[in-house]
Amino acid sequence: MAQSIAQRQNMIFPFSYINHNFIESHQASISPDDRSFLFGVGVYESIAIEKGIPFLLPRHINRLIKNLALLNIPNPYSHQKWMSLVEALIEHNQAIKAKCYLQVTDGAAVERHHANSGEPNVYIKLYPWETQPNNFNVITVKDERWALPHVKSTSLLANTLAAKKAKLEGCCEAIFVDSDLLAHECSSSNFFIVKNNIVVTPPANNKLVNGITRQVVLELCHSNHISYREESISKNDLFEADEMFITSTYRKVHPIHQIDNQSINQGNTGPITNKIMSLYNHYKMEQHLCITNS
Repeated sequence: MAQSIAQRQNMIFPFSYINHNFIESHQASISPDDRSFLFGVGVYESIAIEKGIPFLLPRHINRLIKNLALLNIPNPYSHQKWMSLVEALIEHNQAIKAKCYLQVTDGAAVERHHANSGEPNVYIKLYPWETQPNNFNVITVKDERWALPHVKSTSLLANTLAAKKAKLEGCCEAIFVDSDLLAHECSSSNFFIVKNNIVVTPPANNKLVNGITRQVVLELCHSNHISYREESISKNDLFEADEMFITSTYRKVHPIHQIDNQSINQGNTGPITNKIMSLYNHYKMEQHLCITNS
């Protein structure tokens, strides 16, 4: 019988962490009464592992703790404990390059009720980081997310539907556009446009997840004297952009050449996007060197 995808993943990274224990991944289980399963109440972080190092781990843990508080889920560990758990899981699996997903749920309550909570469940798992085919096209979709999209929660129905639609149309991402024709973020990444040599991205408000890579890009623009602004972007602005790129933990800085079948910069990566990609790659190298030499 052919191996399932899950079986192949468990062979590559055989160990996971669940509720105070490192166990073999195929043995991991959580109650079907868990509130993340029943009601979508949980938060998560996705962390890039490269050269055996969890990139920008402190920032991810800071955001995790903040989001737990926003959903009134008790934080079971200290900041340092979270850090050590991720690092220990990497060591257990001898992982060099991987995707690390860390999820905390609202637990399984004794009685199924919207207001009841249980003991938080913690699950950390590594996944293979497979190379994706180059795809530089995006679509726009109607914004049907819930009212708290800035919380990195497991309630991702609208995001998954948008991502599936993008995939069906041969695109790598979908940009949410609301009823006021304002664009906010993509299904699993942030976006930037370049207009008249100015980098523009929507402000970090309650309409989007303030991505870690997004934050780094803005810091790099500031330190390298690249003009940038955080301001509202309309759907029309997207089509009039000179350049466009998206950012996320795994996509890093990814150029966009086409939106809704309309070319951007004649289907080429623009000079400012290229510069930011280079700056980001250099920043990653510096961060890895700092950790390796510490």
